[in-house]
Amino acid sequence: MEELSSDEELVARAQSGEREAFNQLVSMHRMKAVSWANRFTKDTYLAEDIVQDAFIRSYLYLETLERTDRFIPWLKSIVMNKAIDHLRKNRSASCGSELTEQLSAGESFNPELRYIDQETLESVRTISSSLSERSQIIFNDHFFRNLSPQEIAERHQLTVPNIYNVLSRAKAKLRDHIYTQETERYALQRRESGCPGSSLLAFPRTSMRYVSLGSVMYEVLQYTPYRSLSLSEVMGISGQAFRIQVTEDVGFSSSMIYNWKAVMERTASLLGCSSLGVGEPDCSLTPELLLRSLHIVHQAVDHGVPAMVWNLVQGEFGLMYGYDDDQRRFYCRDASGHSREIAYESLGRLTNESDLFVACIGLEGTRPIELSGSSHAYALEAIVAHALGEEPAVPGYVQGLKAYDTWIEAVRNGEVVPVSHAYQVAQLAEAREHAVAYLKLLATKEPFRTRSVLGGLLDLAIDRFEQVRKLYVNLYPSFPYGMRGYKLDLGAQTIELLEQVKAAETDGIRLLEKILNNIPSDDDRK
Repeated sequence: MEELSSDEELVARAQSGEREAFNQLVSMHRMKAVSWANRFTKDTYLAEDIVQDAFIRSYLYLETLERTDRFIPWLKSIVMNKAIDHLRKNRSASCGSELTEQLSAGESFNPELRYIDQETLESVRTISSSLSERSQIIFNDHFFRNLSPQEIAERHQLTVPNIYNVLSRAKAKLRDHIYTQETERYALQRRESGCPGSSLLAFPRTSMRYVSLGSVMYEVLQYTPYRSLSLSEVMGISGQAFRIQVTEDVGFSSSMIYNWKAVMERTASLLGCSSLGVGEPDCSLTPELLLRSLHIVHQAVDHGVPAMVWNLVQGEFGLMYGYDDDQRRFYCRDASGHSREIAYESLGRLTNESDLFVACIGLEGTRPIELSGSSHAYALEAIVAHALGEEPAVPGYVQGLKAYDTWIEAVRNGEVVPVSHAYQVAQLAEAREHAVAYLKLLATKEPFRTRSVLGGLLDLAIDRFEQVRKLYVNLYPSFPYGMRGYKLDLGAQTIELLEQVKAAETDGIRLLEKILNNIPSDDDRK
């Protein structure tokens, strides 16, 4: 645990501009990173080259890493993607001539620049030359001469905050340049490979009140033979209709943040279709992640289905239903139902949030779906596991029935922002409406329809979740909520209603557990 704590401290110091802290990270993890790269290359020299490039990338994008405890897996993903990229390009990344040029200029060359590929170094030079004379000197002092912001400030008689601002703007321009450069090359490679230059699917017309992963999966499935599934059925089998998680202050993101990829893959498995996805909550954007995301969008649209994208609008899911490689533009539909276009290099960079998730579902599978009792049992197992806290949670979020305790405590301590409380209530009221509809649908199917024990338990579960739905409707703030100058009081009545919701939902989950214990196996039904 000591190494992890040391990493977190060093990352935090490096993010604040302390270059020596970053150099220590390089020293501590260089050999580990080389072993990761060597698994792909089987060439120690090439692996070292890849690692040097990866460390430069990590330096440039370290400010985007929101969780310092994620440095090692984040670095590993950069190294692995760079290794794959090098093998794909099948070219050397050595740049001895650039090294000679820099040394002849009398600059103190940093160890992590020794094997940086020429393309990245040229990007550094391009951005440096585009800065004002003073900013260019500051950037070069930090990047090439290894001077700290404090040393640069003293050298040029400036304040340290001024130095930080210059370096931050320069790094942002460099990231913009690299993203543009990478997407230009990506579009060129598609053209040279004979891929379609553009494609446009029918505009997604379905309208949702609150756009969750379950609802966008339903929208995507409308382009496939799975279109016979209802929205409530997709919300049910994906577990979205029964999901709850909150932060300590019940913030806006509470209902939306969880392991999207795992939920999507489980739903696709239940349906018997394929899925693809990259990214996760707290996943910082890198050029490698951007390119993988571009590939998934193209693959989805080329197969006739839109791609699902998180943070097209902050904290919401949207759909990408077309592309144009010549213009490097995507055609999208955001959560409000509006059509828009975004540049390839802007994907994952449209909002203040760093999370990026791009995925598609339903690429294969041509048969109409008739879910069996065992399929619904599989869905119910996941619903119960989530409610009991057995599903892996995203750090900072409390999920399942325990989320109600966190919510109640936040109201009691006055930590809840009223507008985010209202948003959470509205989303969950809609979700539980689908939960009731899904359970009623199960009542019409085997084995629930013909087995009296299952039918009786299911009727009780429907009653409990209908009670939950009604309680959520009562929880929603009444008029004049939202009016200027009006202070919403989330007090004893809110706590009492939340306790009633938890009690009713706990009963409902226990009934679903009993149903699972009484569902006959496929062998028993034979």
